[in-house]
Amino acid sequence: MDREEVVVSVVAHRIRGTRVTSEPFTPRRRPFPFDYGDPAATLPKARTFGVDTEHGTRRSTEEIEALFTESTELSYTGGLTVNSLTRPHIVFRLREIIDHMVVNHLADFKPEGVSFNQFNRLGAINIYFVRKLEGARGRADPAGDSMYVGNQYDDERGIARAERWQRDVIVTSHELGHVLGLVHVPHPENVMFGYGTELTSDTFELPQKRIMQDAAARYGGFGLEEPVVVSVVADWIRDAPFDFTIPAGIRSES
Repeated sequence: MDREEVVVSVVAHRIRGTRVTSEPFTPRRRPFPFDYGDPAATLPKARTFGVDTEHGTRRSTEEIEALFTESTELSYTGGLTVNSLTRPHIVFRLREIIDHMVVNHLADFKPEGVSFNQFNRLGAINIYFVRKLEGARGRADPAGDSMYVGNQYDDERGIARAERWQRDVIVTSHELGHVLGLVHVPHPENVMFGYGTELTSDTFELPQKRIMQDAAARYGGFGLEEPVVVSVVADWIRDAPFDFTIPAGIRSES
């Protein structure tokens, strides 16, 4: 007997750069300890922080939504989405899109040993879209309920936009397969082909879908009936392996 369709909650995280600007701080009188009458004393500057879209992933909200929608207005997709590869057994439902500001060099290149799991939403598979990954176009972290997808195809000249989209869908589907318990297979026509992303690797076999269905039960508890897409500038990375400190409590939302 055929099983019912399983709905899997997905939260998308866009790793972006940080733009820091400084403006002169001009109080009515010089505050302590700058009020010693020294004309050479330097006043502090006020710093403001914002998302730097020149660094980090360049994926638009529309592209991320299109990965998991039933139909999209983006002309280059050809109707290909992650769900078109997994239905009628599994449907991935996008719940939220979150922007994270990190130091620019980490936004542009995520080393293999760096994890963003501290930003994970519970009850969902967390997909981190980054500019570039070390040594891969995608990588899964099943233990952390998360995965990473790079933007390398946007930097490769001579590849048509439709082909880049096709590769993006296959890479995303491949890593989702890993999070849901699938391993590599030696068949080039299968999404889980383990020797590079092929344009023909666009098929999940029924036994693979059954394995994913069994593993997907833990990701259905997000508690929302309909997809909710929210753009947020999230908290800072505080425990990453680089020297970059931000005052506690800085957080902005849009």
